[in-house]
Amino acid sequence: MPVHYAASEAVLVLACLWSIRAFWWNGCRLASVGAALIGIAAALGTIRFGLNAHDQLETIHKLVSRAGGLIGAGLIASDLVRYFAPAGSRDMVGKLAVLVVGLCIAVALTWPVVAVAVVLAFTVVPILVVLLGAAAPVAGRL
Repeated sequence: MPVHYAASEAVLVLACLWSIRAFWWNGCRLASVGAALIGIAAALGTIRFGLNAHDQLETIHKLVSRAGGLIGAGLIASDLVRYFAPAGSRDMVGKLAVLVVGLCIAVALTWPVVAVAVVLAFTVVPILVVLLGAAAPVAGRL
């Protein structure tokens, strides 16, 4: 495989490291764990493609990428939904978001064909929450 695969995975590792730090400093602990899971998968990809160990690391990289990406995206989405929820309902919204994410992950791991749709939903939901939320409180927290 081309070397640029390793380079793109390395850039993703750096982005995840930055995200972990930013999420943690803003109190989004679950999102930090989610970014770490994605970063671990990217680090495996960097090693796999950088050392030309395609056959040796293919299975573990694919497993960690799928599971880590799915679980990581879910954790990030649930924490961002909680973070941008109105102050009085953050705990309840956070618990509900984690429950929904857990159910979605269970469904996606049971039926892998659904995994792409679940990750897409985890990407779209936080964006909609931010866009539909009150602009002033969100702008003040960014």
